[in-house]
Amino acid sequence: MKKKILTIAVAVAVLLIGGTLVLYKTVHSPFYTLKQLSNCINNHDWNGFEKYIDLSGFKQLNDVALKSMVESTGEPFGVVKILKDAANFSSEKKEIIPMGKLTVVRFWQKYSDYDVPAYTEIVFRSEGFFYVVASVSDDDIEPRVGIVSRLYSEYFEKPIKEEIEKSVKISVSKVYEGCSNWVLGTCFEPITMVERKIENLSDEAIKKIEYNFSVYGVIKFQADSTLIKPKSTIVVGKKSGWRYNPFIEEDVALRNAKPEQFEINVSRIEFESGKSLDVYYRPDVKNYPPQEDVIAWGLQNHVFMTDSLDSWVKHYDSLK
Repeated sequence: MKKKILTIAVAVAVLLIGGTLVLYKTVHSPFYTLKQLSNCINNHDWNGFEKYIDLSGFKQLNDVALKSMVESTGEPFGVVKILKDAANFSSEKKEIIPMGKLTVVRFWQKYSDYDVPAYTEIVFRSEGFFYVVASVSDDDIEPRVGIVSRLYSEYFEKPIKEEIEKSVKISVSKVYEGCSNWVLGTCFEPITMVERKIENLSDEAIKKIEYNFSVYGVIKFQADSTLIKPKSTIVVGKKSGWRYNPFIEEDVALRNAKPEQFEINVSRIEFESGKSLDVYYRPDVKNYPPQEDVIAWGLQNHVFMTDSLDSWVKHYDSLK
């Protein structure tokens, strides 16, 4: 009888210890903490949310701001959205970095139309049975996306800009004041008029040209549809202008600008043959060149790059 009781006691003890270990392994996990936080966000439960987060790690937010985010009945935003998205992150591209009492988890994903690989980093600290979130950062996303996005832009835009510069040249030859509405000798709608000299440097006739003026921070867009024969020059703008308000500083600056102070950027040229050059043209995402080709192109053309980008791409590739 005693042997039977002892056997039962041992079995119960094994079950309790095993159950405790399973429970500990389940609960003592960053992903369990994220799940609990997500539930609290869904239920707008600030008290429950506060148990799983260390507010001292969020120097950019005070507890009032964070509480407001959690209790909001709208879509989650800011840090709260990052935590909820991380809880539902199903990709296998998760990097877990143990650091003693701290555990760093990086959630890798494709970001933006350019499919730029990036990660959100969440740092957890062990607090006995549970983990609490010590800090959240997606600062690593934007700079990297910016680098690769710029590389893609340069990949498409730079060759077109170079071709545009060989096709046309625009300069401002005169700036003066005009009027579009005279009443009894009084001007009710003064306008600033800009006379432009457009030189067609190409061997094709230009049907339409779009460009903008930039001076003193003021940008004005213009499109001219006058036919410009090959290797010829025309002057335009004598009858066109922009309303001028003498009480607006930018309008005054534009009116008083000298011709040489204008910077002109051509964005699009349409030739009579049907060919066009469009700086802002974006091919379909499916037709984007591989990221490695864009990076290689950027290096060859001395476009802004950083050493960290190369190591970052290699690191992401190693996670595939």
